[in-house]
Amino acid sequence: MSQDELSKGRERWHLEIFQECYPDISDMDYISDENPDFILESKDRMLGIEHRRIVKPADSNGFSLMQEERVQERTVNLACENFFKSTGKFVEVTISFANRTKINAKNLAPKIAEIVRNNIPEENDFISIRKYDGFKKILPDDVSKIRIYNSAKLDGNYWTFDGAGFQTDLDPEWIKSAIDEKNQKLPNYKANHPECSQFWLLLVKHGFRPSSWFDIPDSILQIQFESDFDKVFLLDVQKRNYYDLSII
Repeated sequence: MSQDELSKGRERWHLEIFQECYPDISDMDYISDENPDFILESKDRMLGIEHRRIVKPADSNGFSLMQEERVQERTVNLACENFFKSTGKFVEVTISFANRTKINAKNLAPKIAEIVRNNIPEENDFISIRKYDGFKKILPDDVSKIRIYNSAKLDGNYWTFDGAGFQTDLDPEWIKSAIDEKNQKLPNYKANHPECSQFWLLLVKHGFRPSSWFDIPDSILQIQFESDFDKVFLLDVQKRNYYDLSII
C-alpha cells in the first residue's frame, strides 16, 4: 500500500469517527474524496468537508516530527512487505527508531526485514533485539530496538513503530495557520461543487504519534478564529470527542 493510500485511509477513518460523534451528519453517505477531501450526501443536502491534521510545527532547525514519522511509517511498511514476500509468515513487530536520524526507507527496510527473518521466535513467544549484544552492534544505526512476537493466532502481519516525545498544549497559532491555509482553497471547492450547501473544515488531533502529543486547553474554545468555512471543528481521535470552534 502506497503512502498516499495510507493517508487517504486514515482520513476516511477520521471522517467515520466524526460522523459517529456528530449526529447531524451520521446518516449522510460518503460519495467523493477530492477537492474538498469529502463530499457527503443525504436526501435533502450535500456537504463538503475539508480535512487537515494538526501537528507540532517544525522546530527552529527545520526538524519536523511529522516528516520523520512519515518516513518511519514508509520504512516499516516496506520492511513488512519484504518480509512477507520472502517468508509468507505472519508476525507482530514493533520497531524503535533512533531519534532524529535521516532514514533512507528503501535502504533500511530490507535490513530490518532480514533481521526479523533471522530472529523469528518460537510459536507464541517473543524476542527483543537491542542495538548492541555486548560490544557487537546488532542493529543498523537508525534502529535502536526491534520486538518480534510470533503468535499462532495472527491472521496477518502487524508491524508498527513507537516514538518518543513530550506533551504540550495546543498552540492557537497552529489552528490559525491551518485555517488560513485551507481558506485559500475554499473558492475553488465552491466553484467545483455548487451543489454543496455548506463547506466545513475538520481539524484533527490524531494523537497516536509524538507529532500530535498535545492537550487541548479550555481556552481554545474562547478564541474566535477567522474562517471562510461555514463551520470549523477540532476532532480528538483518541478521546472520540469534537470541539465546535468559534469562528468569525
